[in-house]
Amino acid sequence: MSTSKKIRITYRRVGISLYTKRSSNGILIKNKLVQINVKRVFLASLILSMMLLLSLIVSIYAPYEGAGESLYYGLVIGYGIINISFVLFLVQRLSTSNYYFSSYIIHGYWVLFLCFSLGISILNINNYKSIVSFCIMLLTLSMVPLFANAEAMVYFVIQIVSIYVVKMTTWIEIRQVLSLFLFACILFGYSRYMFGQFVLMERMKGKMQSIKKSAEEDPLTRLLNRRGFEKKLELILPNCIQNRSRISLLIIDIDNFKKYNDAYGHPAGDRCIHWVANMIRKTAKRQNDIAARFGGEEFVVFRYGTKEIDVLSLADKIRNNIEELQIKNISTGSCVTVSVGVASLIPRDLNCINDLYSEADKSLYQAKKRGRNLVVYGEKVFGKRAMKAE
Repeated sequence: MSTSKKIRITYRRVGISLYTKRSSNGILIKNKLVQINVKRVFLASLILSMMLLLSLIVSIYAPYEGAGESLYYGLVIGYGIINISFVLFLVQRLSTSNYYFSSYIIHGYWVLFLCFSLGISILNINNYKSIVSFCIMLLTLSMVPLFANAEAMVYFVIQIVSIYVVKMTTWIEIRQVLSLFLFACILFGYSRYMFGQFVLMERMKGKMQSIKKSAEEDPLTRLLNRRGFEKKLELILPNCIQNRSRISLLIIDIDNFKKYNDAYGHPAGDRCIHWVANMIRKTAKRQNDIAARFGGEEFVVFRYGTKEIDVLSLADKIRNNIEELQIKNISTGSCVTVSVGVASLIPRDLNCINDLYSEADKSLYQAKKRGRNLVVYGEKVFGKRAMKAE
């Protein structure tokens, strides 16, 4: 293959990788936005329900006076019922973390908020010459929901239209109309700044999580590295000590790997490590299994809360599955195999992990010494070679 073709293929692969990362990041931000907006709708509907209830209680002592009294109370009571309905509905949604159809709920709520608030504001302007309720509506609609730019622009246009509706249906002065327009523009600009900060923070979080993950993950095999493995143990080991749960460690080493590397080269050696790691991952797949690559051709599997016989079964299954991959090794005249050293104990303190590793390492040494492609646990030996010897 020519160099130019290689460069083009590499460029395409990098492009696909970058596109995938950007797309996944965008989806994560979009999902986070939906969750935030559902919670904000819940809080807004809860607060407005209490405010509307309070306004009805106040109206008993200081009733609303002026034209459209029945319409005013109809709007307040109707909107109060809608808010209470949203509260009850969203309590169930939030308790189950069910955000299906959430975007429709969010937009439906804010459209209803706009319609009812506009009606109440027009009545207040006509009767009391006060634009306070309309300003509160603009402020709430701009600052409470966190919308993406396209959605925010739609709501901004709706706000401008509502200002025009107020001008046409009330005795509001032109300077007040201009003030409301300027107020809406300032709120829109600030809401876009807040949205930009939110996106920036989410991207920073994503990058930090990616850096943290890459620091604790082996790049070749995507298994945990030694650091990631130790971090996991720090979380799990105290619980195992407290509950006196048995912990077990498997040290897995590829047999004659140096000869394989010398015969096939380092790229082929990396592929071999990748295939072995994949098989370890597929075999040690329980929730209480932690697989890691410790470097070179050495892997470990930590299992907790199971009996010795189950751990030995896992070790021999890993050994057998890797042998069945039939990765040819011309340097030995057979296929690639692994030796497994096993140790198991009931932990008493945090230092027991050192004893566990030491015992597993001794068992691995015995497996190598007795001919490789074996599982050794103390004095017990498992594998095809062990069965032939018997």
